[in-house]
Amino acid sequence: MLGQMLGGRYQIIKQIGQGGFGMTFLAVDMQRVRNPQCIGIISA
Repeated sequence: MLGQMLGGRYQIIKQIGQGGFGMTFLAVDMQRVRNPQCIGIISA
């Protein structure tokens, strides 16, 4: 997932966690580059 774009807006730059429900990533909001975001992806 590293380097992937989500929703045409968020670029994944680092995985910061993983657990039983999914993974958490640090991403850059390409519309607000100086504002890093945390994104959780829930496993199905």
